[in-house]
Amino acid sequence: MDRASQALVQPLPPEVPRTYAVLSERGNDLARSRQYLTPEEEKALVKFVLLMSSLGHPVQIKFI
Repeated sequence: MDRASQALVQPLPPEVPRTYAVLSERGNDLARSRQYLTPEEEKALVKFVLLMSSLGHPVQIKFI
């Protein structure tokens, strides 16, 4: 099952309204907890890849 479907079928406490906004936010929390890199590391990686590309040395996906 894809992530969007998983977010839609996850159980919620009774006091939480079952809206798409709430389900989306809870799905994002799960995604954040499963990330390999911190947000700072992601930003650094993006800067590095863009720098290498601007210098004429694009980085292959398999090396990222």
